[in-house]
Amino acid sequence: MIVNQEFVRRFVAIAGVLGRKVHGWGEWFTIIGVAKDSKYHRVTESAQPYFYVPIRQIYRPEYGLTFHVRTFGP
Repeated sequence: MIVNQEFVRRFVAIAGVLGRKVHGWGEWFTIIGVAKDSKYHRVTESAQPYFYVPIRQIYRPEYGLTFHVRTFGP
């Protein structure tokens, strides 16, 4: 799992965040990296906590996720 800086400030708030375990979706994930905070909706928004996990680790058919892909080429 990769988390952003705001996630660390709000939920971990200790030094040495790498290697820490986080519980979610009934599973434990290990924090392997910290990304810089980003803007997702507005330039003026304050930092929000985000985390990133590989979809293959959390996917379940009942989630009903849909991916739209646009390609270019022959």
